Amino acid sequence: MAKWYVAAKKADFNGIGQRFSISPVLARVIRNRDIEGDEAIEKYLHGTIRDLYDPAFLKGSCEAVLLLKDKIKGQMPVRVIGDYDADGICSSYILKRGLEACGAVVDTMIPHRMKDGYGLNEHLVDEAYADGIDTILTCDNGIAAYAQIEQAKKYGMTVIITDHHEIPYEEEPLAEPDPETGETSRRRYKIPPADVVIDPKQPGDTYPFQEICGAVVAFKLMQLLFAEFGFDGISTDLTSGKRSLLDELLDMKQIGISLTENGAMYPHASVCGLMFSHPASEYFSVGKIGEDQLEDYTRRRGKSIEEMRKFLAANLQ
Repeated sequence: MAKWYVAAKKADFNGIGQRFSISPVLARVIRNRDIEGDEAIEKYLHGTIRDLYDPAFLKGSCEAVLLLKDKIKGQMPVRVIGDYDADGICSSYILKRGLEACGAVVDTMIPHRMKDGYGLNEHLVDEAYADGIDTILTCDNGIAAYAQIEQAKKYGMTVIITDHHEIPYEEEPLAEPDPETGETSRRRYKIPPADVVIDPKQPGDTYPFQEICGAVVAFKLMQLLFAEFGFDGISTDLTSGKRSLLDELLDMKQIGISLTENGAMYPHASVCGLMFSHPASEYFSVGKIGEDQLEDYTRRRGKSIEEMRKFLAANLQ
């Protein structure tokens, strides 16, 4: 059975509360999330769209954009293969909607929970090949599908992985202990032989915060792709009433985050490169996001939760 411990990290909670006009309790929550220093606290509480991290920090993202651009120009069929959970469904929508806007020939495949299980499998690869798919683009999965991607490459298919999960590895024994650390083994990461891999947890990645979800990775890729095609970026003037397609995809990313890990936010504002003045962002500053907040979020956009489910289903056909 897991043991739970109450975090008790120290700081001047009264002083932080006074400087930022928040309660000492909230100051303690922020400190327990390892957010320290006035600049970091200010960003956490009042971050804006301008505080978003550059998507190009994600290793492989620029290469993926150029590859996708070539596929779009050549009208080569692309299949987005996601996952059946909230993060995977929202990721799939973001990629499909974004690629369609760029003129791609694209469809989606959400694995059946009982028949297919999690992520990419041999059946889905065989099916994509039989359907004449040129490129498989995974989201919220793929980093552990070494054999399946190897199979796709044997078929001559292009594979791009977008994922956020831990990279599989094996412990490789060392001939002698490391003289500096004393370690007797080292990790040998088993990265699938895809054409491009985007995962903030892969070795050599420079994205400032690794704990982003799959929908964020997908959104960041579309940010770069839209820029490559000269499309409008995220709206920075929230009073103008104008919304770009990227704003719509940003909302979908927010829903993906709200339902990820049972609604529990990760301990840092930059988990999603978040901005807290964007629509629905009031739900992402502290604590958990519940069904009531999600219902309110959809209601503000004139939709019920059931309508949002139908909207996603219709757009992932």
